[in-house]
Amino acid sequence: MITFKTYRELEGAFNKDEQGWCGYCIEVICEEGKVLYRHFFDANGRIESEKVIEGNFIKIENDIAYITLQNGHLLEYSLTEKKLIKF
Repeated sequence: MITFKTYRELEGAFNKDEQGWCGYCIEVICEEGKVLYRHFFDANGRIESEKVIEGNFIKIENDIAYITLQNGHLLEYSLTEKKLIKF
């Protein structure tokens, strides 16, 4: 089975009210085929509006790991680049 953890900031900016960096982020943790997809807003270390969706590893094809989430969304993770390429 496949195991990996990846994090990606979708967008972010310095927020003077929070006195630091704030961003919309996703994190995917895959352990032995079980997947947790986490989408959240990081307000300078304070997590807000967090959404967690479970999923499952489907297959590996051409060094791409395919993952399906419970909501039907398909994720693609590049094993060679070690990052999400479709999210």
